[in-house]
Amino acid sequence: VDSSRATENETTYNFTVPELPSDEHHLHVNCTAAQEKSRDTVAVCQVFFHIASSAIRPVMAASVILSLIAPLLQFA
Repeated sequence: VDSSRATENETTYNFTVPELPSDEHHLHVNCTAAQEKSRDTVAVCQVFFHIASSAIRPVMAASVILSLIAPLLQFA
């Protein structure tokens, strides 16, 4: 965790991923927090992140360009 910040209603954590993976990843974070200091009750939360592959964007762009050029090549 690079840094954290707490307000009255929520806590925010910032972290850095040094290198993005070449394929898609899902990151699941489980956490527990006390709802009130006077009670022993615990609230469970889950945070989900989806890290899209950096390689997907160029492939998608290339496929769009090819789909536009292919019909033109048929008429040439």
